[in-house]
Amino acid sequence: MNELKINISIVIITYNESNCIENALKSVYYDFSEIIILDSFSTDSTIDICKKYTDKIFYRKFDNFCNQRNYAINKITFKNKYIFFIDSDEIVSKELINELKNINLFEFDAYKVKRKFYWYGKWIKYGGYYPLYLMRIGNKSKIYYQGIVNEHMTIKNGKTYILNNHVSDFFDKPFKAWINKHILYSKLEAEKHFEKNASFTENYKNWQKLPLLIRPTFLFIYRYFFKQGFRLGISGFIYIFFHTFIYRTYIDFLILRILISKYFKLS
Repeated sequence: MNELKINISIVIITYNESNCIENALKSVYYDFSEIIILDSFSTDSTIDICKKYTDKIFYRKFDNFCNQRNYAINKITFKNKYIFFIDSDEIVSKELINELKNINLFEFDAYKVKRKFYWYGKWIKYGGYYPLYLMRIGNKSKIYYQGIVNEHMTIKNGKTYILNNHVSDFFDKPFKAWINKHILYSKLEAEKHFEKNASFTENYKNWQKLPLLIRPTFLFIYRYFFKQGFRLGISGFIYIFFHTFIYRTYIDFLILRILISKYFKLS
C-alpha cells in the first residue's frame, strides 16, 4: 500500500479542532506518505485524535497563520520535497487525490486547487465564491506565506499549475465562533489598510480606493445580484450579508476609528 502513496507531506495547523480534525485526517491518511501537525497547545482532544493518524506532531505558540505556516516550512524537517497545506476543517476530495497520483509532480513548483465552501451544509456555489483557486501545494524550497490576514502561499521564481479538482471546506461550528473569528480578522484587516505592500493584488488596491462605509454595500450588491448569490436561497443570503456587508462595515468602522485617533493626536 505504501508504494501507492503520494510523495507529498500534508501539513495541518491546529488549535482545539476536535470537532473536525478527524474528517480532515481521514481524507488524506491512506493516500499521502506523511502527515505533519503543527499545534498551538490545544486544550481539547485534538492531539489525542491526531496521534491515531501520525506521530509527527510539533508545537508553536500561535501569533498568526502566516507565521505559523512559515515556521512549518522553515523549521520542520519533511521527508518529501513537496508539501500540501490543508485546514483542519477541510476534506481533500478523492478526485483531487487521483489527479495528484497521475501528474508529474516535479514538472511545476507549486499547485493551485479549487476550494468548495460549505456554510452549515449549504455549498456556497454562487456569489463569486466558487471556483476559488488557492495555492496550497508547493516545493518547500520555493514557497513562503505572506499577509497577516487571509494569508496566501507565494512562490519564489517558479512555475505554477492549476489542478482541476478541489478541497471542501466545511463550516458548522456555533455561529459565535464565526463572529469571534471575524472580529479578529477585522482588526487585522484594519491594520492592513495602512500598510504599503507591493504584493497587494490589484483587486485589493482597487478596493482601497472605494469610499469607506459605502463599499460594503457595493460588494453585497455585486455578490448577491451580479454574481447570482440569490440562487443560494436564505442560507446564501445570510452568509453573503454577514460576509460582505456586516464584516466589511465593521472593518471600515475600525479604519475610521484609527484615522480619527491619529487626527486628534496630530491636532
